[in-house]
Amino acid sequence: MSVNNKTYFQKSMKFNEKTFTFNFSTPTVDLKASNLTKKDILTFPLLNHVHTIDLSYNSIDSSFDLGVLYDKLPKLRTLLLENNKFNKTWKIKIEGAGGNIFKDTKYIVLEKLSLNNNQLQRVFIETELPLLKVLDLSANHLKELKGLSNIRQLITLNLSNNQLEELPNDLTLLQSLVELNISFNCLQK
Repeated sequence: MSVNNKTYFQKSMKFNEKTFTFNFSTPTVDLKASNLTKKDILTFPLLNHVHTIDLSYNSIDSSFDLGVLYDKLPKLRTLLLENNKFNKTWKIKIEGAGGNIFKDTKYIVLEKLSLNNNQLQRVFIETELPLLKVLDLSANHLKELKGLSNIRQLITLNLSNNQLEELPNDLTLLQSLVELNISFNCLQK
């Protein structure tokens, strides 16, 4: 297909009885509101060109392993997981095939992770995310956040509309932090 002198390559792919059309001329894949689950993500093909994927408004839950997605999308920079079914506790760790945590995190290029409007109560960041600059955990039920020392390049952290009673201890380690939103929490003085 050609529009405005630009050629677009589209391909339909089927994941667990669901068919999606990908535009291979752009590094963005929009799978918003596609009724996807963790099982569907396991069937993704290798998509080397994708930098951004929007998986918002789906049925992905806390058993989702970020490493599974990273195996399929090795150049992923922006991951939107807003309004899914994440609840209680989620451990952010990136494991390669066989469950081994990546030893060399310099290949992890994730810059933005958005998990707002889920039902998370606890988030533990267990893998170093050396390029992560934006983390949005707003509008959850967050009471505990650990592992901020693993994301030292963070510039924007949104923790608004949660149930935090105190700030995470390692918040002071975020030397690059420019924007911190902690409004509408239960913070004690």
